[in-house]
Amino acid sequence: MGTNLSSTPATTTETIMAANTTTDKDIADDEIVPLADETASQAQRVVAAYALDADECRMLFAMLGIEPAAKPE
Repeated sequence: MGTNLSSTPATTTETIMAANTTTDKDIADDEIVPLADETASQAQRVVAAYALDADECRMLFAMLGIEPAAKPE
């Protein structure tokens, strides 16, 4: 007999832990360094190779912050 986790109510500790997402290990925005163009390009190729379709590829690019630069008009 398996336990159905979706119907198990969360304990008070689990609720508090889920609400508290800030930790001492969080990175401040001013400490984030942009990726080098070559690194981003390599990451894009890996993501594109594993994505199921173009929509998933675009979604993963956005989630990872490696969207291709907009083409100048």
